[in-house]
Amino acid sequence: MSHLKHLFSPIQIGTMTAKNRLLMSAMSINFGVDDAGNVTEQLTEYFVARAKGGTGMMLVGGGAVHPTGLELPHLPTLWDDACIPSLEVMTEAVRPYDAKFGMQLMHGGRQSYHDDKVAPSPLPAEAVVKGVPRELTLSEIHEMAAAFGDSARRCRDAGFDFIEIHAAHGYLINQFMAKNSNKREDEYGGSFENRIRFLLELFRDIKDKTGDDFPVGIRINGNDYIKNGWTLEEALKLAVILEQQGADYLHISAGVYGSTELTIPSMYVKHGCFVHLAEAVKKEVSLPVFTVGRIKSPEMADRIIKEGKADAVAMGRSLLADPEFANKAASGDLTRIRPCIGCCLGCIHNVLALEPGACVANPDVGREYQVKDEVRADPPKKILVVGAGPAGLAAARMAATRGHEVVVCDEKGHIGGLARLAAIPPGRGEIMDIVDFLRNELDRMQVEVRLNAKLTEEFIKSIRPQEIILASGSL
Repeated sequence: MSHLKHLFSPIQIGTMTAKNRLLMSAMSINFGVDDAGNVTEQLTEYFVARAKGGTGMMLVGGGAVHPTGLELPHLPTLWDDACIPSLEVMTEAVRPYDAKFGMQLMHGGRQSYHDDKVAPSPLPAEAVVKGVPRELTLSEIHEMAAAFGDSARRCRDAGFDFIEIHAAHGYLINQFMAKNSNKREDEYGGSFENRIRFLLELFRDIKDKTGDDFPVGIRINGNDYIKNGWTLEEALKLAVILEQQGADYLHISAGVYGSTELTIPSMYVKHGCFVHLAEAVKKEVSLPVFTVGRIKSPEMADRIIKEGKADAVAMGRSLLADPEFANKAASGDLTRIRPCIGCCLGCIHNVLALEPGACVANPDVGREYQVKDEVRADPPKKILVVGAGPAGLAAARMAATRGHEVVVCDEKGHIGGLARLAAIPPGRGEIMDIVDFLRNELDRMQVEVRLNAKLTEEFIKSIRPQEIILASGSL
């Protein structure tokens, strides 16, 4: 672990000590929650897998504090004490694995998926979500602030170790903070002090209802990256105020729905794209500062902490792709980390279409409760996999993992199939990362790969397979 000693050193967050500095950032994954808003075994086992995998801190995404603030249909609802029992089951399931477990509290505001949208001002979101929100009254603003406090208390009672307030990405709190989405002329609009008032009031309500010993972090944008949006200069001023108010950590992100390409940076965006924002904030405060944004390698994460640009690193999609990311990194087994390729297909496009989240690299996402135990073949068979593209290589890896004797063949002189073609355009080279991972896995398991192999009757007879998996692509 000495090679990554900064990433795998403990960190103090208020009264909480985490075993390492890797946070699984909150993601609205849109599965594992029933129609009543209670979490199910599906979401529980999804987090258990990542806790077992050595992650130091984890956040449940999209915890809705009020019925008007539900971002997606299948996210945890926190506005009633009825949510506590199912949440308690989940926190108890995670607890044996020494991962500090938190809930992110949010209100979608004008970026909620339903028709009853509310916001500081009746202005529609710049992209993705349609519809004009209703302007909140003063009494409703006070109701929303109290809803954050009540939801935080429920999370504490359910056994969570900490919470994070989502004040970024153009959701309700960010809508109050940014000039382009807040045109109010009362005490909640206009000046910088008025625009941050809602956040400060709900933060105080949370602290009043949970106590000073319950860690509360806040995710803010370092920049909205949109015209007349929240700026880095404002973020630096707010960071100092939040430290004075008693925040336990700051998590610095960026972007709103109108700048989604940065809010959810894809393979076309550079790695560590928001580190400079966290670095700027860290120079202004002494409390822990987390960074996020296309940080997919443990070496990069360790270097960011070593160079003092942030105190901890948040990763989302990398931990979707490989729940064992932390354990593999800590043991130095870096080539065995299944990579996120930044495609945004299963994790983002699915969710924006109101479908369950998934991962192109990891078919087990959302199925952890169905595949808890590794299945060993009894008896093992000899299997021929026809096609050495990603699907064929993944099938071969799984079959070998289960104890089968596997041979992969392809008529071409290389592996990768059409992924090689897909990776040619500028910015798309990371598509081949998953092919490299699978190649390394097959080498490790000593799976035979025969290239330039014509699939003839004679060839099949020479292999003498008991089963054939046809993964040759479209015909």
